[in-house]
Amino acid sequence: MTLPELYRSIRAAIQNLETHDLEQLKLRAQQITDMTSWAPAMIDPNEQASAISRELELQLRAIYAETPNQSVANLHDALCDLRVAIAQHDDDLRPQREDDGEG
Repeated sequence: MTLPELYRSIRAAIQNLETHDLEQLKLRAQQITDMTSWAPAMIDPNEQASAISRELELQLRAIYAETPNQSVANLHDALCDLRVAIAQHDDDLRPQREDDGEG
Protein backbone atom coordinates (compact mmCIF):
# COMPACT_ATOMS: atom_id res chain seq x y z
CA MET A 1 0.00 0.00 0.00
CA THR A 2 1.35 3.42 -0.91
CA LEU A 3 1.01 6.53 1.21
CA PRO A 4 -1.73 8.03 -1.00
CA GLU A 5 -3.60 4.71 -0.92
CA LEU A 6 -3.37 4.65 2.86
CA TYR A 7 -4.77 8.17 3.11
CA ARG A 8 -7.62 7.32 0.71
CA SER A 9 -8.42 4.19 2.72
CA ILE A 10 -8.45 6.12 5.99
CA ARG A 11 -10.76 8.75 4.47
CA ALA A 12 -13.12 5.99 3.35
CA ALA A 13 -12.97 4.40 6.80
CA ILE A 14 -13.82 7.71 8.46
CA GLN A 15 -16.93 7.93 6.27
CA ASN A 16 -18.14 4.48 7.34
CA LEU A 17 -16.36 3.02 10.33
CA GLU A 18 -18.62 -0.02 10.38
CA THR A 19 -17.34 -1.43 7.08
CA HIS A 20 -13.61 -0.84 7.49
CA ASP A 21 -10.97 -2.72 9.42
CA LEU A 22 -9.25 0.06 11.34
CA GLU A 23 -6.72 -2.32 12.86
CA GLN A 24 -5.65 -3.37 9.35
CA LEU A 25 -5.18 0.29 8.41
CA LYS A 26 -3.15 0.78 11.59
CA LEU A 27 -0.90 -2.11 10.56
CA ARG A 28 -0.48 -0.63 7.09
CA ALA A 29 0.50 2.73 8.59
CA GLN A 30 3.02 0.97 10.83
CA GLN A 31 4.47 -0.91 7.87
CA ILE A 32 4.96 2.31 5.94
CA THR A 33 6.50 3.90 9.04
CA ASP A 34 8.98 1.04 9.26
CA MET A 35 9.99 1.58 5.61
CA THR A 36 10.52 5.35 5.73
CA SER A 37 14.18 5.08 6.62
CA TRP A 38 14.79 3.08 3.43
CA ALA A 39 13.48 5.80 1.12
CA PRO A 40 16.35 7.08 -1.04
CA ALA A 41 14.89 10.57 -1.36
CA MET A 42 12.64 12.93 0.54
CA ILE A 43 9.14 11.53 0.95
CA ASP A 44 7.21 14.73 1.60
CA PRO A 45 9.31 17.68 0.35
CA ASN A 46 6.30 20.00 0.03
CA GLU A 47 4.70 18.76 3.27
CA GLN A 48 1.48 17.82 1.49
CA ALA A 49 1.40 14.40 3.14
CA SER A 50 1.92 16.06 6.52
CA ALA A 51 -1.07 18.33 5.93
CA ILE A 52 -3.26 15.42 4.88
CA SER A 53 -2.13 13.39 7.87
CA ARG A 54 -2.88 16.22 10.30
CA GLU A 55 -6.36 16.60 8.79
CA LEU A 56 -7.05 12.87 9.17
CA GLU A 57 -5.64 12.86 12.70
CA LEU A 58 -8.02 15.67 13.69
CA GLN A 59 -10.96 13.79 12.21
CA LEU A 60 -10.00 10.60 14.04
CA ARG A 61 -9.59 12.55 17.29
CA ALA A 62 -13.08 14.03 16.85
CA ILE A 63 -14.56 10.59 16.20
CA TYR A 64 -12.85 9.23 19.29
CA ALA A 65 -14.16 12.12 21.39
CA GLU A 66 -17.73 11.27 20.34
CA THR A 67 -17.45 7.51 20.59
CA PRO A 68 -14.34 6.18 22.33
CA ASN A 69 -13.13 3.28 20.24
CA GLN A 70 -9.66 1.80 20.80
CA SER A 71 -9.26 1.01 17.09
CA VAL A 72 -9.82 4.68 16.23
CA ALA A 73 -7.23 5.69 18.84
CA ASN A 74 -4.76 3.10 17.55
CA LEU A 75 -5.13 4.30 13.97
CA HIS A 76 -4.74 7.91 15.08
CA ASP A 77 -1.53 7.09 16.93
CA ALA A 78 -0.10 5.06 14.03
CA LEU A 79 -0.86 7.92 11.65
CA CYS A 80 0.91 10.39 13.98
CA ASP A 81 3.92 8.08 14.20
CA LEU A 82 4.02 7.85 10.40
CA ARG A 83 3.89 11.64 10.00
CA VAL A 84 6.74 12.09 12.50
CA ALA A 85 8.86 9.36 10.86
CA ILE A 86 8.46 10.98 7.45
CA ALA A 87 9.35 14.41 8.84
CA GLN A 88 12.45 13.03 10.57
CA HIS A 89 13.53 11.17 7.44
CA ASP A 90 13.09 14.25 5.28
CA ASP A 91 14.91 16.45 7.80
CA ASP A 92 17.85 14.02 7.69
CA LEU A 93 18.02 14.38 3.89
CA ARG A 94 17.47 18.13 3.76
CA PRO A 95 20.66 19.96 2.83
CA GLN A 96 22.06 21.85 5.79
CA ARG A 97 22.94 25.50 5.38
CA GLU A 98 26.50 26.39 6.25
CA ASP A 99 25.41 28.63 9.11
CA ASP A 100 23.18 25.98 10.73
CA GLY A 101 24.27 25.23 14.24
CA GLU A 102 26.74 28.03 14.44
CA GLY A 103 26.35 30.84 16.96
